Amino acid sequence: MTKGYYRPGLSFTQVKALLKPEPAGELAAVRLHYAERESKTGVGVGAHGIRQPDTVDLYRRALQWAYSRLTSPPIGLNPPSKPIPIYVFEIGEWRGIADPVTFRDGTTLAIALPSRTALPALALERQYMVAAAVHEMCHVICHSQPGMYLIIEEPKWIWISEGTSVWLESLLMSEGEAKRAELPVSFDWMSYALNWCDYPETPVDAEPGWYQAFLFVRYLAAKHGGEAIIGELWRQARVDVDPWQIIEELTGRTRDQLFTDHCHQAYLLNDPQSACYSPEVFQRFGSRAITESWDVGPGEERSCDGAVWGMGCRYYRIYPRGVSSVTVACGGKEWGAAVTLTAGLAMTELRGAGSAVPLEHPGEAEIGDVTGADHVWLAVCGKAGAHAARYSFRVRGK
Repeated sequence: MTKGYYRPGLSFTQVKALLKPEPAGELAAVRLHYAERESKTGVGVGAHGIRQPDTVDLYRRALQWAYSRLTSPPIGLNPPSKPIPIYVFEIGEWRGIADPVTFRDGTTLAIALPSRTALPALALERQYMVAAAVHEMCHVICHSQPGMYLIIEEPKWIWISEGTSVWLESLLMSEGEAKRAELPVSFDWMSYALNWCDYPETPVDAEPGWYQAFLFVRYLAAKHGGEAIIGELWRQARVDVDPWQIIEELTGRTRDQLFTDHCHQAYLLNDPQSACYSPEVFQRFGSRAITESWDVGPGEERSCDGAVWGMGCRYYRIYPRGVSSVTVACGGKEWGAAVTLTAGLAMTELRGAGSAVPLEHPGEAEIGDVTGADHVWLAVCGKAGAHAARYSFRVRGK
């Protein structure tokens, strides 16, 4: 057994010395730096070199698609003032983890993209590489806006930055978009929807939910002016301002109103009328998870005590059994101050249609005429700034 062996890491300066920049194009938005894995002359670069001849061209097309999509209407962001350096190499030997990354390279933002992956099929690798290039280009363009000063580490903006980047990945899903860009259709972004479905109590702007926030970005675009609102959000972005403040100004709604409505729309994930309609997510991962379900008959009552963080949501479900209406009663200082409650009807088991009644204050409300409904649903949403707010409510059949 050989002892003492380890694979040394490399500084970015050392890696950069292995890569050759492609000739600068006068109108090129990007400039790629890469190397062949086994050069015919000189020293081979091993893992830092590209294996497939079309890797660089694939990256270039994906980067240029994202650049054009972001800087053209309806998003219309300001383009960077000079070409963006793109470095293709084995990122793990530099950072310790192999994920693609956007970083500062002197006075500009740059992108590091992987020269290799361990994915077993070339088609899967191509889809991953496309997603990585689109995602990181979105970071560069968004954080090149005047008020962001090329700063990508600002904590207040990370959640909406990651959400916007995954949202842009999802826009390429369209066969028309991918075909025009000569790119494979990539569903890599779908992986972030799993935890969004299984853990709706995760705050949309907290670290575990950063990437899942793309579904909130999708909601904003669907409900509040299309893709243009995402462009306007980033054009107005400033590192010293909370993004929620700008979102509120653009929509005319408070962050709590927006989040509560988002949770309502998200429950109806399989409804074409929903601003969160996403049949591909529904077919793959199902609906958002339910905290608890009950059958309720005439005169029967069920009660619940729970807790939820701000910008997180818990769903409950009541199956009416021989009743014409369901009454929901909530009380205590937490209602309106720390949590809101939305109640509605789902007409099908798959939540294919529904309506909602907001209950923002302590009191009692009747969800009338539940005849023919599959179930009544409740969404308890934590208000911004709330920390594990306790709540309680009762439901009664009539």
